[in-house]
Amino acid sequence: MPVVSRTEVCFYVNSFFKLTLVLYSLRQPWAQPMNKIDKIYQYFLLLDSGIDFLYNGETLLGINGEVDMSISSSLRFHVLERDNFTCWCCGARSPQTELQVDHIISRAEGGTDSLNNLATLCQKCNRGKSDKHFGNYIRRIITGELPRPQGRSKLYPTIDYQLDALRQLIAQISLRKEIPFNNFVRAIQISSLRNEINSMYEPLTFATVKEGIDELIATGELAIENGKVTFPFNISSSTHEALPKHIRLLYTYAEAQGWEHVKYESQHGLGVALAGRQLGPADVEVCPQLPEVTTVLQQLAVTSSAIIMGKSGCGKTISAFQAAYAMHKQGWEVLHLVDPHRPVDELIDGISRLPRRTVLILDNAQSLDQSLIRRLLDRATESLAVIVVSTDDVVHPRDAISIANSRAVATLAKATLSRKKEMLPIIQKLDPSIGEGFFDVSLERRVEEATTCETPWQFNFVLTGGELRTKDILAYMRESNRVDLLLATIAAGQIVTLDEGVSGSWLEQAVPLLGKDKHWLEQSLRILQERRVAFGESYYRCSHLRFSVYVLRVMCADRSDIEWNHLLTMLGEIITWESTPLRGISWLLNELRFADAFVYQEKYNTIVTSSNWQQILDRCWKANSGKDRGDAAFVLDALIDWNSNHIQAITDNASLLAHWIEDADNNSSYGLGTLLNNLSQDYRHARHITETMYKCIDPYVMASKLSRVKWSEVAAWSYLIGRMRVTSSREWREQFDQAVDFTFIESLIDTMAASDVYAFNSLLKNIGGYHLEKDLNLFERAIPKLVNTLHDNVIETYREFHDSIWFVLGYAPGFLRRKMPSAAQRRVAKKLANALQPQIIAKAISYAPQRDWDVCAELLSFIKEVAPKQATKIANSINFAQLDETAQRLWEHCPRELLQLILSLSILPDHDPAKSWIMRHSDELGENNSVLAIVTPQIVVEKLRAGYNLPLTLFYPELSILALHAIAAIDNSLAVSIIEQNISKIAQDLAGFQPHNCKGVATLIVYLHNLSPTAFTTIIKEINPAEAEKNWILCLKGNTESKKAIAMIFVFSQLVEAPITEVINRLKIKYPSASTYQSAEVEQLSMID
Repeated sequence: MPVVSRTEVCFYVNSFFKLTLVLYSLRQPWAQPMNKIDKIYQYFLLLDSGIDFLYNGETLLGINGEVDMSISSSLRFHVLERDNFTCWCCGARSPQTELQVDHIISRAEGGTDSLNNLATLCQKCNRGKSDKHFGNYIRRIITGELPRPQGRSKLYPTIDYQLDALRQLIAQISLRKEIPFNNFVRAIQISSLRNEINSMYEPLTFATVKEGIDELIATGELAIENGKVTFPFNISSSTHEALPKHIRLLYTYAEAQGWEHVKYESQHGLGVALAGRQLGPADVEVCPQLPEVTTVLQQLAVTSSAIIMGKSGCGKTISAFQAAYAMHKQGWEVLHLVDPHRPVDELIDGISRLPRRTVLILDNAQSLDQSLIRRLLDRATESLAVIVVSTDDVVHPRDAISIANSRAVATLAKATLSRKKEMLPIIQKLDPSIGEGFFDVSLERRVEEATTCETPWQFNFVLTGGELRTKDILAYMRESNRVDLLLATIAAGQIVTLDEGVSGSWLEQAVPLLGKDKHWLEQSLRILQERRVAFGESYYRCSHLRFSVYVLRVMCADRSDIEWNHLLTMLGEIITWESTPLRGISWLLNELRFADAFVYQEKYNTIVTSSNWQQILDRCWKANSGKDRGDAAFVLDALIDWNSNHIQAITDNASLLAHWIEDADNNSSYGLGTLLNNLSQDYRHARHITETMYKCIDPYVMASKLSRVKWSEVAAWSYLIGRMRVTSSREWREQFDQAVDFTFIESLIDTMAASDVYAFNSLLKNIGGYHLEKDLNLFERAIPKLVNTLHDNVIETYREFHDSIWFVLGYAPGFLRRKMPSAAQRRVAKKLANALQPQIIAKAISYAPQRDWDVCAELLSFIKEVAPKQATKIANSINFAQLDETAQRLWEHCPRELLQLILSLSILPDHDPAKSWIMRHSDELGENNSVLAIVTPQIVVEKLRAGYNLPLTLFYPELSILALHAIAAIDNSLAVSIIEQNISKIAQDLAGFQPHNCKGVATLIVYLHNLSPTAFTTIIKEINPAEAEKNWILCLKGNTESKKAIAMIFVFSQLVEAPITEVINRLKIKYPSASTYQSAEVEQLSMID
């Protein structure tokens, strides 16, 4: 190697470097990144910085480069770039002021020309400072005594952090095991010069690279042989072990004007996505990946560019970030366009010198300068990938990737169900009606509703109960030039078109009724679509029909709104349009029937006026086909509440309605049955209409029609016939029953399929039910097919035919059972129970979700009553470990479904297996309840002695008696204290008696009195007289059970002086026979112990 003096090296290097800078300044902005001039430029930055590495044999020689001369131009540029062209002292920026580069610690004090000792200053600060003061100032910034100037880049103080960063960089490079030394140095230098380390590290400096390589060679982590750098100790593995699971990016780009570095380190949970927030890089891991992401990656691998297109809310943006994330994990950097308003040349220049493989993301490309998109797509190479995201309303190349909405919605539905445990708690916070309880909407049901949506955003809106946020949405829209009125119009249109949506011409016809013009319509429609509240191009609709209903109810509720009359005018007009289906009219009127603004007679002359009522009525009477008559019947039913003259109008056309019923078919049966049921209600005072109708309806004709139905028609026909049996005269029913062809029904049952179980149940409930012997024969004939269907799907099948078990076999639960089943009923019920396979039933119970436990309990209780041995076999086959998994976190506050299941599992005399199940969870139990007291009284007694209470209610009298009896058997005084602690609640229940909730209460009253006469006297004294008198009058006019309950109260109140005494005396006088109801029976009850 020829010997060259240092002066000569510096002269030639600087001369060549200046020439290179000239060439570099002339470089065209559209040139490919990392071209030859770029590489020469970067290499001579390396040389000019004095960090040249010379290889001589096996020794690495480092030349410090401390040249006693003015700061080089390249080093000066790097200092300016590092400091973001901002003065350290005052924060002034270029080009507003002239910037200079000077030493932090002067040469006189031993300072060097290294980057660590150089800083950017404006001309004013540089002239006014002294070395000493400036050095102290910088040191105070470094130690945190003074704030850093705004806009200045970070400090570079510590060598340890930088050495660690160097090791991480080497760990990435070392994946190739061996690399030419020059390439190795250049890779490190380029990265350190042009990039900035993640916030956990300070940037690498020239001195750090030199010292770091020397140290790594000394420790044996690097070896240099024959011009190659090798990694003998596999730095990659050893270094990664000390790092987090996902190695953080070491370098971020020098500021690229208009672009932002995408970071994936911090990831959101599911809550952000489910709440409907804008999705971005922080959501790529938690959001389900659409199939199009794979397509994007395949296209990027081939063409280095991809265009994603689709409707608003379809998942375009998150798909782009997910595709970029997959490449990021392979070592690609990701940049996102954040300032598209900058000049195109400046945006192109910002990404023209990227040292590493990079993915560019251009979102909302439909609003960008198309020349920018075109030029970036043209620059796509193996090291520069471009992802363009755009709506589908602009022209794109044929290979553009369209998001398939239906497939995207299906993907989300599948992901939601598969991640149920993770998602359900979050969804419940957004919509408390979703859950596993008896009264909850199941997640599966909500997902089924959401799958009818057009886009993933709509799916998410419906899934999370977005309609519950209706008021907030409308409040915002009201402030935007009353856009809420258009939303209400679209909602009304969606309802009256039976969820189809409305056209642009339909809106143009409706908007003038609001007092608005076409310009307002166009502006408002744009706002609704931007806010993702209304959807569509040629037809417009809300996210979901349920949301439409909420919108209308909220809008109509505010009678003080100055636009309220306009809104009602619009609603009243659209229901008269010939294009509005009759069923759509009934939908709208029924949805608003119970709205707060239209309660009772307040709905008269609002939406329905005398004028449009007559128009709708005339249209109904013209119905000819079965479908039209069924729809007309639904409208006639809805109008009963909206016009005071409507009952008279139906009376005048009773014979026409009778003709419709006699000529009914499968399409009209439901509508006509609903109208008959409404007219038969006592408060309608319309019995005369049905009496007139049945004089015109031949029962033999209706029975003969029933003999020709198919299974697909059975449910509708059964419903109509059932309503007719309830509303017709006894004479008409007897004639119909005589004409019914049960032989045909038997042959029909022989052809029953699994899908016909619901129709079979409806048939027996509505047409049978009055011929017990024949009904039992039909049920017994169907048992083999019912059992097979039940084995295929236990929960759903039992839910579909349990009415027949209640009313045909006589095993109705609780207050619905009026008498004990007959011997014939018990025989058929036992045959059904014994035909079931215990293992199948047990498996269904074991794996049932919480919301289905009530069905499981009802089925098991039925089997336990009719076939106890079969119930024991089922209980012994139940997988309680699986039940435990479902019942997690439920034991502290046992929900209704769990208590029902526990009671049904209390099969053996010692209450096992329910007792053993509870005992395993005794430590988890929180509050007491009657079921636990019955099954595991010892546990409840211990909790009572520890200060817990046992709530009692009179409306579950059997449970309350059994619970008190179980506690009293262990400690009678505790049972008395339970009554004393519940005095106020019992008094409230006594005052609130209604005829429908008095079954068994008389026995409980006797038991309470006998257990503690003193406590019962106190209860009587606390009864609210006014409330009691109002409700007890109804009971004394009601059924046997309600009369008996009131009579028992009178018996035990005779010697009590209390506010209720005066009420009791009045009622005894007014209802002498009822108040002394069956005195012998009351006396017998009063002797119960």
